[in-house]
Amino acid sequence: MKRIVAILALLFLAAEARADFAAGMAAYQAGNHAAALAEWQPLAETGNANAQYMLGRLHARGEAVAKDIEAAAKWFAKAGDQGIVDAQVYLARLYDKGDGVPRDEAQAAKWYRLAAEAGIPEAQYRIAQIYDQGIGIRVDRGEAARWYRQAADAGSGEAQYRLGRIHEAGEGVREDLAEAAKWYLKAGEQGAADAQYRIARLYERGTGVARDEAAATKWYRAAAAGGIADAQYQAAKRLAAGLGAPANEAEASRWYLAAAAKGIVDAQFQIARRFENGIGVERSFEDAAKWYKPAAEQGITEAEYAIGRFYAAGLGVAANDSEAAKWLARAADKGVVNAQFMMGFVAFNGRGAPRDNVQAYVWYTLAARNFPTEAERTVAIKDRDTVAKLMSPEQVQRAQLIARDWKPKPQ
Repeated sequence: MKRIVAILALLFLAAEARADFAAGMAAYQAGNHAAALAEWQPLAETGNANAQYMLGRLHARGEAVAKDIEAAAKWFAKAGDQGIVDAQVYLARLYDKGDGVPRDEAQAAKWYRLAAEAGIPEAQYRIAQIYDQGIGIRVDRGEAARWYRQAADAGSGEAQYRLGRIHEAGEGVREDLAEAAKWYLKAGEQGAADAQYRIARLYERGTGVARDEAAATKWYRAAAAGGIADAQYQAAKRLAAGLGAPANEAEASRWYLAAAAKGIVDAQFQIARRFENGIGVERSFEDAAKWYKPAAEQGITEAEYAIGRFYAAGLGVAANDSEAAKWLARAADKGVVNAQFMMGFVAFNGRGAPRDNVQAYVWYTLAARNFPTEAERTVAIKDRDTVAKLMSPEQVQRAQLIARDWKPKPQ
C-alpha cells in the first residue's frame, strides 16, 4: 500500500512539473521571459531536464537574465547528461567555437558524438569532420566515413560531398568512383558547387560514370555559377569550343573574365586575347592590356609577347620602349619568332635597350630560321644583311656562332 502511495505521489509531482514547465513555455512564447524563468528555475534545480535546457537558452540569449554563456553551458550540460539532444548540440557548438567558454575540442567531440547517436544530421556531419581531421581525438577515417554516410543519408549536402571525396580518394573506404559519382550527384543537385565541379570532372573523363560531354558542361556551368574558379575556366573553354553545348562566345567570355579575376592565369590570357580581338566582348585594348600584364608576369609566353607589342605600339597603355623591350626579350628567349624579329629591330635601333648590332644580327638570324613563310624569312634576311654591313667580320662570326648555338629557354 505504501508503495502505491509513493508511486501516486511521484506521478502527481511529475504531472505538476509538466504543468509548471508548460506554463513557463506559454509565458516564454508570449514574450514574458521573466515569468518563464520563475517557472523553470525551481524545476531545473530539482533536475527537470527540459527546464534545464530552457534555462540554458535564457542565459545564452540574455533573456530575463544577464547574458552568461558559462551559466548556459552549465545548464546545457545538466540537460545533455539527461539526453536532451538540443542541449547536446548547443553545448557542442559552444565548445567547438570557444564561444563564451574556453575552446575544448575533446568536449565538443563528446557532445557532438552524443547528438550524432541521437540522429541529428548536423552533429553527424561535424563528428565525421572531427574524426576525419583528428580534432580533439585521433584521426579515424573509417569512423569519419560511417558518420558522413549517416549524415548523407539524412540529406546533408556537405556530407554527401565529403562522402564522394572519401570514395574518390579511398580514405577509410575502398576507392569506388561510381560510389563517389553517386554522392557528388546528390550533393550537386542540392547546389553544392564543389560537388558539381567534381561530378563534371568525372563526366568529362568518363571515370565512375559513362563519359558525357553534355553532362560535364552542365555541371561545370553550375559549379561556375557557384564561384568555383577552375569550373569557370573549364566552362569557358567548353562553351568557346561548343563542347557539350552550343558554342556561346559571350558566355565563354563571361566565365573567362570571372576565372581571370580569381587568378586563373590561362583565363587571364584568354580574356585578354578576347578583348584584343572583340570575341564575345566589346573590343578594348585597355582591358586586353589589363589582363595580358598579369598573365605575362606569371610566365605565359604568348602574354609576354602580347604586352610587349602593346607597350611598343601604345595599345591600351602608354607607349614605353623599355617595357616593350623587356617583355619582347622574354618572349624571344622562349622562341616566339615574331618577338625575335621585333628584338632585332630593338637592338639595331636602340629602342628601349642599348644598341647592339651583334644582338640584332642574332635575332634577325633566328627569325629568318623560324618564320613559317618564305616572304617573312626574306624580310628577316634582308634586315640581317643590313645590320651586317655595319659590323666587322669578327662581329659577324661571333653573332653567327651565338645564333648557331642558341636554344630557347623553357616556357
